[in-house]
Amino acid sequence: MQHFVIKSFSRPFPYLESLREHFLVAFFFGVFTFLFLIIFEPFAIGEIASNKIAYVFGYGVVTFTILFLTLRLFNILISPEVIEHWTVGKMLLLIGVETFLIAVGNWSYSYTTEELYIEESENFWTYIFYTFSIGLFPITLFIIYLERKLDKKNQGEAQHVFEDITLNKKSINKLAEEKIAIIGVNTRFTVPLDQLLCIKAFGNYVEVYYLEGGLLKKELIRQSLNQITTQLKDFSTLKQCHRSYIVNFNKIEKVSGNARNFNLHLPFMDFTVPVSRNFPSTLIKRLFK
Repeated sequence: MQHFVIKSFSRPFPYLESLREHFLVAFFFGVFTFLFLIIFEPFAIGEIASNKIAYVFGYGVVTFTILFLTLRLFNILISPEVIEHWTVGKMLLLIGVETFLIAVGNWSYSYTTEELYIEESENFWTYIFYTFSIGLFPITLFIIYLERKLDKKNQGEAQHVFEDITLNKKSINKLAEEKIAIIGVNTRFTVPLDQLLCIKAFGNYVEVYYLEGGLLKKELIRQSLNQITTQLKDFSTLKQCHRSYIVNFNKIEKVSGNARNFNLHLPFMDFTVPVSRNFPSTLIKRLFK
């Protein structure tokens, strides 16, 4: 059981980055907080004589506001490298921090109203404990369930994408004589298109992975990936599928998926290339038709 839990926490999970996602998550939990308090009436809410709905609605507003603002703040503070390796465990840690902040906010809100609706015996830490007990366990189960569902969905879709690639892949023989030039700062590197695998951002440099004589080679060039993308825009099979990668889609051997994203497998390489969530799988299919 312990091994299962640890393994589940280390599984990939998508990080919510967009404004729309943050708003929807905050709205959902704001509504959930309001409905839960109205239905079950914990913290002596049942003793409120008047304006109960308005008072409880305030808890929902506090929950929404804190969750939305902190999600936006974390989005600024968390580095792209951490987001790229986001897991179930990191998501639950973030939820734990969010739950604590929401508990503090709602506890403060309780003591700024005209009447004290929390029993005197329920001090600050008791209130925090109750909030975690009510919210964290079902959220944990939901996150693990969602990870399994997304993982199954993306694995299935990755298989369909790869099947389409296999059926519709362009003949690499047509590319045998075509060469591309990658221009860096005081550097010009030329490689046959059918030998190029991918280009990876590396700080102010890029790493060009290619094949030569059946062996994997790597060339380090001083240039930004955005500039390289502009240079190669006329080559239809070279696409930037991630903030850090340009891939030759004619060289894909396999497409796999997990709850966070798709991954592209290229020959001879000991790592996979991630595909950004905003890069549509339908575009991968269209490249090979």
